[in-house]
Parts: sequence; structure tokens; C-alpha cells
Amino acid sequence: MKVILLTNIPKVGKKYEVKDFKEGYAQNVLLSKGLAELATPANLRRINDMLDKEKRMQDTQKAQFEETLNTLKTHALVLHARANEKGHLFKTITAREIVAVIKDISGLTYDESCIEIPHIKSVGDHTIRIVKGKSVGEYSVKILATK
Repeated sequence: MKVILLTNIPKVGKKYEVKDFKEGYAQNVLLSKGLAELATPANLRRINDMLDKEKRMQDTQKAQFEETLNTLKTHALVLHARANEKGHLFKTITAREIVAVIKDISGLTYDESCIEIPHIKSVGDHTIRIVKGKSVGEYSVKILATK
């Protein structure tokens, strides 16, 4: 019996895969628990349409993200933080502060989870990465001391 899996099932298959199972397993386990649906032509067409729509949406989001990464390259990221005379900061710079600076400078909003930031505890230039999916941008952040 051919079914379309509706979730990832370990050692069985991935979401939206069309698989052939014995009728008993398909009926008693997969279909009864809502883990799969019958692979009728209408269901296959609906799943394919949904996957195409999802792919187009992902492509659009990726293009927008790439565009925002390019616009961010034209802006200098500068943060002001309290530091002692040796250049050591009194607190660590966080992703939340980077997101706030990016929003102030360019108006772009990023999720904090997209920003990979090293442990910044000193004044100077540091490199951060903005990652979303397979798109990655590396930027220099300048930390200036305030007393």
C-alpha cells in the first residue's frame, strides 16, 4: 500500500516521502496514528503543490536575506561600551546588542539566533557572522571604549 508520510519517522522515512508498506502496517500503525495518508492522485498533487509553494517561498526569503546582507556591507557596525584604560570591557558584547545596532543603522531586523558572535571582551575590531540556512555573511564590528 502506497502512503505519503506526514512526519519524519526514524528508520522508516522522511516527511512527504511516498513509500510502499505492507497493508497491515500502513493501516494499523501509520494511517491510524495520523503519521501518513494514502497516496491517492489528489493527495500527491496537493503535496507536490505545497512543496512547490514552500520551495518558492524559501527561494524568496533567501534572496531577501542575501539582499539585506549586501546592504549591511555598506554600513559600519560600531558599538560603544564601557571599558577600562587597558581596553577591557566591563561586560561581554551580546548578539542582542549587535541586532540593536544593525536595526539602528540599516533598519534590518535579524533574529539573535542568526548571529554567531565570538566572546568579545575587549575594544577593537571583531568579526561576526550572520547565518541563515546556507547563506552566510561575515562583518567587522568595531568596539569603541566609553568611560
